[in-house]
Amino acid sequence: IVLSGDSGKAAEGPFAMDPDSGFLLVTRALDREEQAEYQLQVTLETQDGRVLWGPQLVLVHVKDENDQVPRFSQAIYRAHLSRDTRPGIPFLFLEASDWDEPGTANSDLRFHVLSQTPAQPSPDMFQLEPRLGALALSPKGSTSLDHALERTYQLLVQVKDMGDQVSGHQATATVEVSITESTWVPLEPIHLAENLKVLYPHHMAQYLLQVRAQNSRGEDYAAPLELHVLVMDENDNV
Repeated sequence: IVLSGDSGKAAEGPFAMDPDSGFLLVTRALDREEQAEYQLQVTLETQDGRVLWGPQLVLVHVKDENDQVPRFSQAIYRAHLSRDTRPGIPFLFLEASDWDEPGTANSDLRFHVLSQTPAQPSPDMFQLEPRLGALALSPKGSTSLDHALERTYQLLVQVKDMGDQVSGHQATATVEVSITESTWVPLEPIHLAENLKVLYPHHMAQYLLQVRAQNSRGEDYAAPLELHVLVMDENDNV
């Protein structure tokens, strides 16, 4: 019994064949992250090399073990959060990766907030979507922000594999959230001269525009603002 690689040459790798029993042996530890599959060929030959049977393809799939620790894309994340931001609207997305086999529990990641400093005026000012890593202001945080004080919150966040199971590998990162005063204030009307030379003039006395501030998913950070555009009268009629 002769073992060879898929190219027909002597097998290179962590396998050997017992020529008498036909048992396939592993000669060293396997690492799925290094190679997930091996293609081998087995033939039955006489002592003078004449093939009696084969070659027969043998596929060896390396089963994944949870031996990889998830990693955040950054050790420290920094974000600015404007007051009056709506609760539940993500202002930061955390990213993490795991080199274990995709689509298995070994690479199924969950995000959590472990601690918040300072813990005032509420210890849960922020909420973190566990599957997406989307960080947002919580409903309690939206009503608890002190409008008289600017401050920075430091969050210790965790990413863990094995999905919702208790066991699993984990890693941590820091998120620094700076609270800033809201500049999202009502807009003053804009006045335009009548008969303004533009490519496509419209015979309208005023316009009402709606202005939005959105995140990358098209969600409004705050309620839309209205912008009035008033066309000023000119003495252009006889």
